[in-house]
Amino acid sequence: MKTTLDCLPCLLNNALNVARFSTADEKARKAIMMDVMAMMSQLDMRQAPPYTAWRTNEIAWKHSGGVDAYVQQKDRSTEMAWKLLESLKETPNYNPDSFEWRVRLAVAGNILDFSIFWDLDIREAMKSVAEAFEKPIDVTAINRLETLMGKAKKILYLLDNAGEAVFDSVLMEPYREKITVGVRGLPASNDMTRRELAASGLDGYPVIDNGTCLPGVIPEFMSDEMRKALAEADLVIAKGQGNFECLNETPYPLAFLFMAKCPVVVKLLQTEMRSLQVRLQC
Repeated sequence: MKTTLDCLPCLLNNALNVARFSTADEKARKAIMMDVMAMMSQLDMRQAPPYTAWRTNEIAWKHSGGVDAYVQQKDRSTEMAWKLLESLKETPNYNPDSFEWRVRLAVAGNILDFSIFWDLDIREAMKSVAEAFEKPIDVTAINRLETLMGKAKKILYLLDNAGEAVFDSVLMEPYREKITVGVRGLPASNDMTRRELAASGLDGYPVIDNGTCLPGVIPEFMSDEMRKALAEADLVIAKGQGNFECLNETPYPLAFLFMAKCPVVVKLLQTEMRSLQVRLQC
């Protein structure tokens, strides 16, 4: 997916949030924003939107002295996810033996995104997660995904946000022996790095990272290890809208699981805001 003019206000707002989380120094915040705007003035619109978020993260990293700007938000969302998962046990729809239920849960977890919903609270999150078990979803795609995961020998599971990964762990567990986990190589907003794996219930999986603070996977900017894993996987499960934006025009055997959260993606897919997406490209 290429960057559009409608993406620019969102990318700039994201930069402002990153600046605020990165440092309390107003001069440093201003320097981050000035550098981001200069970078965006020369933006290659052929790149996916996460490319700009990557450059923004690098700029913030430089001005903040290497601070993981979202570390508190990541820890908070992981704690929130475990509380939500426990609360779901009291709901009528609780059915972890159902593959569809686990997919719905994994997609619903995409609401735990502090880079977009920075003022998210547990009540709003619980409402959104509970609604995910009532919303329309492509059951045919889910059934096919179950078949694909059953047949695949090598699954690359590209994680997205911290917190969300707790719900991913429920979907992944039955396929543990064939899954390699993909994370960000450096802090990238509230996305998963190696640091958050154990707290998310994902310790023990083979892990690779994209080698950067890019909040997605753009093959030409990835580590050789990530490109090799993409090429060798029978199935790539890409969580989150950022991974969709980066990979939807690539030839890999992809299954995208995410919640549509931006008007540009909603328009591209001809869907509704906060709709549950199971998109197979394989």
